[in-house]
Amino acid sequence: MTYLGENIKKLGFGFMRLPMLGNEADIEQVKEMVDVFMNSGFSYFDSSWAYMDGKSEEAMKTAIVDRYPRESFQIATKCPVFVVKTAEEARDMFWTSLQRIPIPKVFGAYNRKLVYDDLSAAQLQYSVEVFRRGRASDCIACGECERVCPQHIGIIEILKVIGRELAPFPFD
Repeated sequence: MTYLGENIKKLGFGFMRLPMLGNEADIEQVKEMVDVFMNSGFSYFDSSWAYMDGKSEEAMKTAIVDRYPRESFQIATKCPVFVVKTAEEARDMFWTSLQRIPIPKVFGAYNRKLVYDDLSAAQLQYSVEVFRRGRASDCIACGECERVCPQHIGIIEILKVIGRELAPFPFD
C-alpha cells in the first residue's frame, strides 16, 4: 500500500535558524540555500510559529511557496504548545501560520504522521485544524475541491484516510 509522502527523501530543511541581515532573514541567501536543496532532489521543509518570532514562516513563503510549483515541495509547521494558554491562542497562531504558508493544514498533519511516524503529534495538529474549520469526515464528497486542485490530488479519498487515522482525538 502506498502512502502520502512515500517518495519524499527523508532529509528536511529546517527554517529554525536562517542567515540574517540585521533583524530580518537574509532572504536572498535563503533563496539560494533553498535552490541548492531543491536542485539536490530534496523537497521537505520544516518551520514553526515560534522560529524567529514568525519570520521563519514568512521567509519560507517568500523563498519556497512564492517561487516553486506547489507539487514540488512539502512543508510542515508547528504550533508551540509550550506558549499557548488557550484554545483561542492556538487557533490564532494556526490562522496566522496559514496566512504565512497557505497550504492545507489537514494534509500537513497527516504528513507529520507519515514522515515522522508520530501519531499523537499529528492528531494534535489535526485537532487544532478542526477547531476552526471542520473535520475531514465532514467532507460530503461533492468533488469540487478535486475539480479545482492544480495537483489533481485525490482529496476525497485522502480525507477519508485522515478522518480514520487522525480523528480519534478528544477534540474531534
